[in-house]
Amino acid sequence: MNDKSESITNAEERRVVEQLWQELKPLHELVHAFIRQQMARLYPGLVQLDEPIPVHLTKDPFGSMMTYLEHDVLPFPHIKGIDLGPAMKRKNFTEKKIFQYADDFFVSLNLTRVPDKFWNLSIFKKIPNRHMACHPTAFDMYKYDDVRIRMCASITSRDFYVVHHEMGHIQHYLQYKHLPFWFRRSPHGAFSEAIGDAIALATMSPTHLKRIGLLENYTSSREDNIKFLVSQGLSRLFLPPYAYALDLWRWSVYNGSIQPYEYNRRYWNLICQYQGMKPAKVRDERYFDAGTKLHVAFDLSYIKYFLAHVFQFQIFDVLCREAGHRGPLHLCDLHGSLAAGKKLKVLLGLGSSKPWEDILEEFAGVRTFSAKSCLKYFQPLRDYLDELVAKGELKVGWKCEMNNCSTIYFLRTNIWLILLIKFMFSNIFFRL
Repeated sequence: MNDKSESITNAEERRVVEQLWQELKPLHELVHAFIRQQMARLYPGLVQLDEPIPVHLTKDPFGSMMTYLEHDVLPFPHIKGIDLGPAMKRKNFTEKKIFQYADDFFVSLNLTRVPDKFWNLSIFKKIPNRHMACHPTAFDMYKYDDVRIRMCASITSRDFYVVHHEMGHIQHYLQYKHLPFWFRRSPHGAFSEAIGDAIALATMSPTHLKRIGLLENYTSSREDNIKFLVSQGLSRLFLPPYAYALDLWRWSVYNGSIQPYEYNRRYWNLICQYQGMKPAKVRDERYFDAGTKLHVAFDLSYIKYFLAHVFQFQIFDVLCREAGHRGPLHLCDLHGSLAAGKKLKVLLGLGSSKPWEDILEEFAGVRTFSAKSCLKYFQPLRDYLDELVAKGELKVGWKCEMNNCSTIYFLRTNIWLILLIKFMFSNIFFRL
């Protein structure tokens, strides 16, 4: 938090994040209620309609990425969801071909095609019989035209998304390659992730997928759109409350308002309050569950991911307006829009040569992050869920039972001391 280029001042950051959260909270609670209702049918007796969701049932240890539940909780099972894997296999896609599609997308916006050496020096799939680090990563080698990717890609919808996200980073590197070394980075921690996600958001639009021949039988009916938006919500609406709760915990530890004897209790209280999740069973102070997150163990701020998840929609909205899109935001297709490409160059090409507020103002006309575009993107889903609530078919909200595990832990670990005190008082009482 000490690097001004990475963040705003702590007090200002907390004010901005709190404001953004208050805007996002009603939408999150609606989607949370819908997913919980679907999970209650999947896990009868384990998920209650007025309680937090047991985090272990989300198949993600932090409950921040709910995509693992997609096949179980999406509505309208009679409608086929978006699964690009079969279509890509029918078209004889290879792992490298997904990257070529992503490159073609940027070229259609009049941005820079990746250099030839990118194709020779990158890794696109796992090399047989070799132990490899496979986490998708884009590299700027800090030479004029040397950018690379390492990824063990597969022919799936998920990796189609990830490839476009990583190629967004590559395009970022190519656009600011003319700058001096010390300006060749993102002006704010949220910018880099948000740019990659905004590009992936654009290329996963049903309209774009139909254009490139990877999506058939999508009629853009209300049911089609709701199903798509629920799928998008699973990957985009559950991380912000987790990120906020996690860094609220960190900030409170650093300012002393959370003491070591209550680390775990206060962590789970925040997770319940903001995220609507709870542990499978009571977790006492013998455990340090917050520390299982790498960013806590390595003392790295996580709030940039909250901001990135909001900012990606702001970027996408601006580009769609430049492209002349009319209609629901989630159906916007940027492919071939030179105006959108010109606007995107503003965001990508300045690196950290200016304060991030100035770059944001030049790009979007405002000097701070806004949740309005995120709400606009999910508005059709929100309307549908509001209708379910009005009909009494969806129960929103949850009750958090205060986790007193620190007290339980004290009692368990000091049982002999407690018995001794009890014996002493009994002895005194007997003598009296």
